[in-house]
Parts: sequence; C-alpha cells; structure tokens
Amino acid sequence: MQCYTQVKILHKLHKRLPPNQYNHICLSSCFAQLTTIKRCLVKAQLFRCFMLREMEGSSTNAILIYVNGTTLRFTIRDFAIISGLKCSDNEFEFCFHRDQPNRIMVEYFPGQSSFTKARLIASYRAKVYGDNEDDAYKFGILYYIHTFIMSVEPNTTSIDRIDFDLVETYRFMNYPWGKRAFDELAKVINNKIKLDGQYYRIHGFPLPMQVWFYE
Repeated sequence: MQCYTQVKILHKLHKRLPPNQYNHICLSSCFAQLTTIKRCLVKAQLFRCFMLREMEGSSTNAILIYVNGTTLRFTIRDFAIISGLKCSDNEFEFCFHRDQPNRIMVEYFPGQSSFTKARLIASYRAKVYGDNEDDAYKFGILYYIHTFIMSVEPNTTSIDRIDFDLVETYRFMNYPWGKRAFDELAKVINNKIKLDGQYYRIHGFPLPMQVWFYE
C-alpha cells in the first residue's frame, strides 16, 4: 500500500517560495485552514483495513466501513469540516476556452500539451519562475494541490489543463477541490482488495479520513 501525500508540504513551500508568497498561501488562500493542521503521517495500513472493511452502499458521497460490530459512515460533509476545502458539486461552472493558450504552460513548458506531476515537481524545485513572485505563488499553489491534496503517483500521472487555468485566473480560490479529492479517495476505498499480492495506491486526500477515524 503506497501513499503519495507530501506531509512536509509547508517545509517544502517555505524552503523555495518568497516569504510574502508563502504567507499568502498560509493566511489568505483557500487552503489556509489546511495549513494549520499539524504534520502527521498517513497510515497506509489503516487504509488497507478500510478497504477490507468497506461495505456495500458506499458511494462518492459517503464511505461505509464496518468496525467492531459498528457501521461507521465517513461523509463528504465530514471531509469538508475537517479539511476546510470546498466540497460543492459545481465543478461544471469552471469552464475555460481550450483553444486559448494557457500562459503558464506556454511560458514554462513550451511545446507541450500535457506533462506529468513529476515534471511539475521538478520545475518547482528548480524555481523556473525566477524572480517573478506572482508566478512563484502560482507554482506554489500547483505544487500544494498536486503533492498534498491530489496525491497520486507522479511519474505516470498527467496534470489536467484546467488546473493551470484555475491557477492562472485565480479561480482556484472558489473551486471545489474537496469534492474532487474526496471522489478520488472514495474510488480507492471502494476497490476490493484481492489477496494475491496486488499493489495498491492511495489517491486523493486521505488525511481527513484518518483524523476522523482517530477522533
């Protein structure tokens, strides 16, 4: 069982972003509540247990697990309360003209229509944005989203064009990242574990469910 959530995310941001941009993310972005959560490790074995004990009736709105004779229900509302992320179902309202080029992609990834999460991470670490503080902030947001909230395997996962459009236009502030992250997590939990040594990966944002379970 493998999880890709970057639990040292604030350290990674503080290390490479200008102080003003780092503070902007922590204090006034839509992720401000999340940045107050103390660092903790994702217990991958716990999620293996969730997958083994997941019940029929689970959906993308609620994950049902059976523990010690009790049915526990982790809902998208629980996820929203713990994470502070927007979980509304209005993703369809965030539309962009795909025939128009995205400035970030054109300027920093010329000639590429898509690329992997690993490429984004490498570009952030290399500070390709130079002294441009506005772009430093945008790269910090993209890095935060794709290493902490939407954690997936980096080498084979391509980043959606809409994420660059959301960040470039600052509409990411109102986007339902929580709904998207919860949906990904629910899909993983809903997978039935096969006792054949198959390797499983945890996608989405598992920390809120871990906090909920221990509370």
